[in-house]
Amino acid sequence: MAVYTDLLKAIEGLKGNVASFRRVVLHAHSPDSYDYQQPVSENDKLLFEEGIRSINLDMLAITDHMKCDFSCHLSKTLASSNIHILPGIEINFRPSPPLNTFKLHIIAIFPENHSLEQVCRFMPSYIPDERNRKGDEEISNIALPSLIKCIHNNDGICIAAHVDTDRGIRKVFRQLGRDGIVLFNPNASLTKEEEKQISEQFKD
Repeated sequence: MAVYTDLLKAIEGLKGNVASFRRVVLHAHSPDSYDYQQPVSENDKLLFEEGIRSINLDMLAITDHMKCDFSCHLSKTLASSNIHILPGIEINFRPSPPLNTFKLHIIAIFPENHSLEQVCRFMPSYIPDERNRKGDEEISNIALPSLIKCIHNNDGICIAAHVDTDRGIRKVFRQLGRDGIVLFNPNASLTKEEEKQISEQFKD
């Protein structure tokens, strides 16, 4: 039996080196998102907050469309709860030509307790302040790699949202294949005719 005792001890010693699984949701909307069931009252926000306290998750990223004030608020007010709230935002992104005929949705997620000011640093100057934002604004006239780099420089990470829908990036690669990768390469070049064909292909 000694051999089994030694084996069990060895297994116990290895437990600290194995992966552990967590219950995580990285794309969720709150009543502050314009696509949430309308109309929304302050009571809806309170009920949402109470619901989070009882939800069976380890981590949740609140990613409203082009808004992040409520997610930053929840990240701070629920800091002492059993769930980690990450402030985030779902970006309405209009790619550079020739793909500017449709929108992509990109998720940006930031560390816990990041303030509204910290989260919004990557926003271009033409995007209104949070209190004047409706949620349907678009970030445009910037290459996708540049936008991602800007978010990374502000301590955020990027995730392609619902990639298999018309607002997801998979549409580009499904229809264009390898040529789709070229479009997101800032050093790539296309002829005017190629740009026109792609632009027509991706009209909303």
